[in-house]
Amino acid sequence: MKILGDVKEFLNSMGFDTFVYRGGCFDLAARRDRFILLKVLTNVDSFQKEQAKDLKLLSRLLEAHCFLIGNRTRKETLDTATMYERFGIPTMAIETFKETIGGKPPERLRTRGGLFAKLKPRKLRELRKERDMTQEELAEKIGVSQKNISEHESGKERVFLSVVSAMEELFGERLRQEVDPFGPEKMDIEKGKKAIQGGMLSILKGLGISAHPIQRAPPHYVMKHETVVLSRQGVGRGLKTLAEFSRISGSEAFVVSEENEERAALPVIKKEELKELDGPGELIKVLKERKENT
Repeated sequence: MKILGDVKEFLNSMGFDTFVYRGGCFDLAARRDRFILLKVLTNVDSFQKEQAKDLKLLSRLLEAHCFLIGNRTRKETLDTATMYERFGIPTMAIETFKETIGGKPPERLRTRGGLFAKLKPRKLRELRKERDMTQEELAEKIGVSQKNISEHESGKERVFLSVVSAMEELFGERLRQEVDPFGPEKMDIEKGKKAIQGGMLSILKGLGISAHPIQRAPPHYVMKHETVVLSRQGVGRGLKTLAEFSRISGSEAFVVSEENEERAALPVIKKEELKELDGPGELIKVLKERKENT
Protein backbone atom coordinates (compact mmCIF):
# COMPACT_ATOMS: atom_id res chain seq x y z
CA MET A 1 0.00 0.00 0.00
CA LYS A 2 1.59 3.26 -1.17
CA ILE A 3 0.11 5.41 1.60
CA LEU A 4 1.62 3.12 4.28
CA GLY A 5 5.03 3.39 2.61
CA ASP A 6 4.70 7.18 2.47
CA VAL A 7 3.85 7.41 6.18
CA LYS A 8 6.74 5.11 7.12
CA GLU A 9 9.21 7.04 4.97
CA PHE A 10 8.10 10.34 6.50
CA LEU A 11 8.39 9.07 10.08
CA ASN A 12 11.84 7.64 9.39
CA SER A 13 12.90 11.03 7.98
CA MET A 14 11.69 12.64 11.22
CA GLY A 15 13.87 10.35 13.31
CA PHE A 16 11.27 7.75 14.30
CA ASP A 17 12.09 4.07 14.64
CA THR A 18 9.31 2.17 12.84
CA PHE A 19 7.82 -1.31 12.71
CA VAL A 20 5.31 -2.46 10.08
CA TYR A 21 2.54 -4.89 11.02
CA ARG A 22 -0.02 -5.20 8.24
CA GLY A 23 -3.59 -6.34 8.67
CA GLY A 24 -4.03 -5.95 12.41
CA CYS A 25 -5.62 -3.29 14.58
CA PHE A 26 -2.59 -1.18 13.58
CA ASP A 27 -0.29 -1.19 10.55
CA LEU A 28 2.65 0.83 11.81
CA ALA A 29 4.27 1.40 15.20
CA ALA A 30 6.71 4.29 15.61
CA ARG A 31 8.81 5.60 18.48
CA ARG A 32 10.80 8.78 19.01
CA ASP A 33 9.83 11.05 21.88
CA ARG A 34 6.39 9.42 21.76
CA PHE A 35 5.15 5.92 21.00
CA ILE A 36 2.58 5.96 18.20
CA LEU A 37 0.33 3.24 16.75
CA LEU A 38 -1.11 3.95 13.31
CA LYS A 39 -3.82 2.30 11.26
CA VAL A 40 -3.33 3.34 7.64
CA LEU A 41 -6.16 2.95 5.12
CA THR A 42 -6.98 4.59 1.81
CA ASN A 43 -10.67 4.73 2.81
CA VAL A 44 -11.03 5.44 6.54
CA ASP A 45 -14.64 4.22 6.49
CA SER A 46 -13.32 0.67 6.08
CA PHE A 47 -11.98 0.85 9.65
CA GLN A 48 -13.99 -1.56 11.81
CA LYS A 49 -15.33 -1.09 15.34
CA GLU A 50 -13.57 -4.21 16.65
CA GLN A 51 -10.25 -2.95 15.25
CA ALA A 52 -10.81 0.33 17.05
CA LYS A 53 -11.52 -1.43 20.36
CA ASP A 54 -8.29 -3.41 20.14
CA LEU A 55 -6.29 -0.36 19.04
CA LYS A 56 -7.59 1.81 21.88
CA LEU A 57 -7.02 -0.91 24.45
CA LEU A 58 -3.49 -1.64 23.21
CA SER A 59 -2.68 2.08 23.14
CA ARG A 60 -3.97 2.60 26.66
CA LEU A 61 -1.97 -0.30 28.08
CA LEU A 62 1.24 0.71 26.27
CA GLU A 63 0.75 4.45 26.89
CA ALA A 64 0.79 5.00 23.14
CA HIS A 65 -0.99 7.55 20.95
CA CYS A 66 -3.13 6.07 18.20
CA PHE A 67 -4.19 7.50 14.86
CA LEU A 68 -6.14 6.48 11.79
CA ILE A 69 -4.52 7.89 8.63
CA GLY A 70 -6.18 7.89 5.22
CA ASN A 71 -7.02 9.71 2.01
CA ARG A 72 -10.81 9.72 1.94
CA THR A 73 -14.14 8.49 3.22
CA ARG A 74 -16.65 6.70 1.00
CA LYS A 75 -18.07 10.08 -0.02
CA GLU A 76 -15.22 12.61 -0.03
CA THR A 77 -11.53 13.39 0.28
CA LEU A 78 -10.33 14.18 3.80
CA ASP A 79 -9.78 17.90 4.35
CA THR A 80 -6.36 19.10 5.45
CA ALA A 81 -5.96 20.98 8.75
CA THR A 82 -8.94 18.98 10.02
CA MET A 83 -9.08 16.14 12.52
CA TYR A 84 -11.87 13.59 12.18
CA GLU A 85 -12.85 10.71 14.49
CA ARG A 86 -13.67 7.09 13.83
CA PHE A 87 -14.86 5.16 16.91
CA GLY A 88 -12.99 7.62 19.14
CA ILE A 89 -9.71 7.32 17.20
CA PRO A 90 -8.18 10.62 15.94
CA THR A 91 -8.37 10.44 12.14
CA MET A 92 -6.68 12.64 9.54
CA ALA A 93 -5.24 12.95 6.06
CA ILE A 94 -1.58 12.09 5.61
CA GLU A 95 -0.61 15.74 5.04
CA THR A 96 -2.40 16.77 8.25
CA PHE A 97 -0.57 14.02 10.12
CA LYS A 98 2.77 15.22 8.75
CA GLU A 99 2.01 18.77 9.88
CA THR A 100 0.96 17.48 13.30
CA ILE A 101 4.23 15.61 13.78
CA GLY A 102 6.03 18.72 12.57
CA GLY A 103 4.42 20.77 15.36
CA LYS A 104 1.38 22.23 13.59
CA PRO A 105 -1.71 20.26 14.67
CA PRO A 106 -5.13 20.88 13.07
CA GLU A 107 -7.51 23.62 14.18
CA ARG A 108 -10.76 21.97 13.17
CA LEU A 109 -12.52 18.83 14.35
CA ARG A 110 -15.14 17.20 12.17
CA THR A 111 -17.55 14.63 13.56
CA ARG A 112 -21.00 13.37 12.59
CA GLY A 113 -22.36 16.29 14.61
CA GLY A 114 -20.67 18.94 12.46
CA LEU A 115 -17.52 21.02 12.21
CA PHE A 116 -16.02 22.18 15.51
CA ALA A 117 -13.12 24.22 16.83
CA LYS A 118 -11.43 24.38 20.21
CA LEU A 119 -12.03 27.68 21.98
CA LYS A 120 -9.79 29.62 24.38
CA PRO A 121 -12.30 30.06 27.25
CA ARG A 122 -10.21 32.42 29.37
CA LYS A 123 -9.55 34.74 26.45
CA LEU A 124 -13.24 34.76 25.53
CA ARG A 125 -14.19 35.80 29.05
CA GLU A 126 -11.49 38.51 29.13
CA LEU A 127 -12.57 39.99 25.78
CA ARG A 128 -16.22 40.03 26.81
CA LYS A 129 -15.45 41.82 30.08
CA GLU A 130 -13.09 44.29 28.38
CA ARG A 131 -16.02 45.35 26.21
CA ASP A 132 -18.32 45.50 29.23
CA MET A 133 -20.69 42.90 27.77
CA THR A 134 -22.84 40.46 29.69
CA GLN A 135 -23.11 36.84 28.61
CA GLU A 136 -26.67 37.55 27.47
CA GLU A 137 -25.54 40.46 25.28
CA LEU A 138 -22.77 38.41 23.66
CA ALA A 139 -25.16 35.53 23.10
CA GLU A 140 -27.65 37.81 21.36
CA LYS A 141 -24.97 39.26 19.06
CA ILE A 142 -23.77 35.89 17.78
CA GLY A 143 -27.08 34.07 17.81
CA VAL A 144 -26.68 31.54 20.63
CA SER A 145 -28.08 31.18 24.14
CA GLN A 146 -26.61 32.61 27.36
CA LYS A 147 -26.19 29.01 28.51
CA ASN A 148 -23.96 28.36 25.49
CA ILE A 149 -21.73 31.32 26.37
CA SER A 150 -21.50 30.16 29.98
CA GLU A 151 -20.48 26.68 28.84
CA HIS A 152 -17.88 28.08 26.43
CA GLU A 153 -16.34 30.28 29.14
CA SER A 154 -16.31 27.32 31.53
CA GLY A 155 -14.11 25.30 29.20
CA LYS A 156 -16.46 23.39 26.91
CA GLU A 157 -13.91 22.37 24.31
CA ARG A 158 -16.02 21.52 21.29
CA VAL A 159 -17.69 24.60 19.89
CA PHE A 160 -19.27 24.85 16.45
CA LEU A 161 -16.77 26.42 14.06
CA SER A 162 -19.42 28.87 12.88
CA VAL A 163 -19.85 30.13 16.46
CA VAL A 164 -16.10 30.54 16.97
CA SER A 165 -15.83 32.39 13.65
CA ALA A 166 -18.67 34.73 14.68
CA MET A 167 -16.92 35.49 17.98
CA GLU A 168 -13.61 36.17 16.23
CA GLU A 169 -15.31 38.54 13.78
CA LEU A 170 -17.06 40.35 16.63
CA PHE A 171 -13.95 40.83 18.78
CA GLY A 172 -11.45 41.15 15.93
CA GLU A 173 -9.14 38.62 17.61
CA ARG A 174 -8.36 34.94 17.20
CA LEU A 175 -10.10 32.75 19.77
CA ARG A 176 -9.56 29.24 18.44
CA GLN A 177 -6.68 27.02 19.45
CA GLU A 178 -5.18 23.90 17.98
CA VAL A 179 -6.92 20.57 18.50
CA ASP A 180 -4.75 18.23 20.57
CA PRO A 181 -4.53 14.95 18.64
CA PHE A 182 -2.27 13.50 21.32
CA GLY A 183 -5.07 13.63 23.87
CA PRO A 184 -7.77 11.26 22.54
CA GLU A 185 -10.50 10.04 24.81
CA LYS A 186 -9.38 7.29 27.15
CA MET A 187 -11.06 3.91 27.03
CA ASP A 188 -12.21 2.19 30.20
CA ILE A 189 -10.19 -1.02 30.08
CA GLU A 190 -12.65 -2.93 32.23
CA LYS A 191 -15.45 -2.19 29.77
CA GLY A 192 -13.30 -2.87 26.76
CA LYS A 193 -11.81 -6.24 27.69
CA LYS A 194 -13.41 -9.62 27.12
CA ALA A 195 -14.41 -11.84 29.99
CA ILE A 196 -11.58 -13.86 31.47
CA GLN A 197 -12.42 -17.49 31.08
CA GLY A 198 -10.50 -20.73 30.59
CA GLY A 199 -7.03 -21.45 29.25
CA MET A 200 -4.22 -18.94 29.46
CA LEU A 201 -6.29 -16.13 30.89
CA SER A 202 -7.37 -18.27 33.84
CA ILE A 203 -3.75 -19.18 34.53
CA LEU A 204 -2.66 -15.54 34.43
CA LYS A 205 -5.56 -14.50 36.64
CA GLY A 206 -4.54 -17.20 39.11
CA LEU A 207 -1.09 -15.59 39.29
CA GLY A 208 -2.66 -12.28 40.23
CA ILE A 209 -1.97 -10.77 36.82
CA SER A 210 -4.46 -8.47 35.13
CA ALA A 211 -4.39 -9.73 31.54
CA HIS A 212 -6.16 -8.31 28.52
CA PRO A 213 -6.69 -10.35 25.34
CA ILE A 214 -5.94 -8.65 22.03
CA GLN A 215 -7.07 -10.28 18.80
CA ARG A 216 -5.53 -8.13 16.06
CA ALA A 217 -1.97 -7.45 17.26
CA PRO A 218 1.40 -9.23 17.68
CA PRO A 219 0.69 -10.19 21.32
CA HIS A 220 -2.26 -12.38 22.20
CA TYR A 221 -2.30 -10.95 25.73
CA VAL A 222 -1.11 -7.74 27.36
CA MET A 223 -0.39 -7.76 31.08
CA LYS A 224 0.40 -4.85 33.34
CA HIS A 225 2.25 -5.29 36.61
CA GLU A 226 5.29 -3.15 37.44
CA THR A 227 5.91 -3.14 33.71
CA VAL A 228 3.98 -4.09 30.60
CA VAL A 229 4.38 -7.71 29.52
CA LEU A 230 3.32 -9.08 26.15
CA SER A 231 2.64 -12.73 25.44
CA ARG A 232 1.44 -15.07 22.73
CA GLN A 233 0.91 -18.81 22.49
CA GLY A 234 3.08 -20.89 20.17
CA VAL A 235 6.51 -20.33 18.61
CA GLY A 236 5.40 -20.08 15.00
CA ARG A 237 5.79 -17.23 12.54
CA GLY A 238 4.57 -14.61 15.00
CA LEU A 239 7.57 -15.07 17.31
CA LYS A 240 9.92 -12.67 15.52
CA THR A 241 7.07 -10.22 15.02
CA LEU A 242 6.34 -10.17 18.74
CA ALA A 243 10.06 -9.78 19.51
CA GLU A 244 10.26 -6.72 17.25
CA PHE A 245 7.07 -5.25 18.71
CA SER A 246 8.45 -5.85 22.20
CA ARG A 247 11.58 -3.91 21.27
CA ILE A 248 9.85 -0.89 19.75
CA SER A 249 7.18 -0.70 22.47
CA GLY A 250 9.76 -1.03 25.25
CA SER A 251 7.88 -3.94 26.82
CA GLU A 252 8.90 -7.33 28.13
CA ALA A 253 7.56 -10.32 26.20
CA PHE A 254 7.44 -14.10 26.39
CA VAL A 255 5.93 -17.04 24.56
CA VAL A 256 3.86 -19.84 26.07
CA SER A 257 4.67 -23.11 24.31
CA GLU A 258 5.13 -26.79 25.00
CA GLU A 259 7.97 -26.88 22.49
CA ASN A 260 11.60 -26.55 23.52
CA GLU A 261 12.70 -23.70 21.28
CA GLU A 262 16.37 -23.18 22.09
CA ARG A 263 16.91 -20.45 19.49
CA ALA A 264 13.73 -18.53 20.17
CA ALA A 265 13.97 -14.75 19.92
CA LEU A 266 12.05 -14.46 23.20
CA PRO A 267 11.87 -16.37 26.50
CA VAL A 268 9.70 -19.49 26.22
CA ILE A 269 7.67 -20.72 29.21
CA LYS A 270 5.63 -23.92 29.26
CA LYS A 271 2.04 -23.68 30.43
CA GLU A 272 2.55 -26.09 33.35
CA GLU A 273 5.64 -24.15 34.39
CA LEU A 274 3.67 -20.92 34.29
CA LYS A 275 1.08 -22.40 36.65
CA GLU A 276 3.79 -23.09 39.25
CA LEU A 277 5.07 -19.52 39.41
CA ASP A 278 4.46 -17.58 42.60
CA GLY A 279 2.87 -14.42 41.27
CA PRO A 280 3.83 -11.68 38.81
CA GLY A 281 7.08 -10.83 40.57
CA GLU A 282 8.49 -14.31 39.93
CA LEU A 283 7.29 -14.18 36.32
CA ILE A 284 9.25 -10.97 35.71
CA LYS A 285 12.31 -12.51 37.39
CA VAL A 286 12.14 -15.64 35.20
CA LEU A 287 11.71 -13.54 32.07
CA LYS A 288 14.77 -11.45 32.84
CA GLU A 289 16.86 -14.55 33.50
CA ARG A 290 15.79 -16.26 30.29
CA LYS A 291 16.08 -13.10 28.25
CA GLU A 292 19.79 -13.05 29.04
CA ASN A 293 20.09 -16.53 27.50
CA THR A 294 18.11 -15.90 24.30
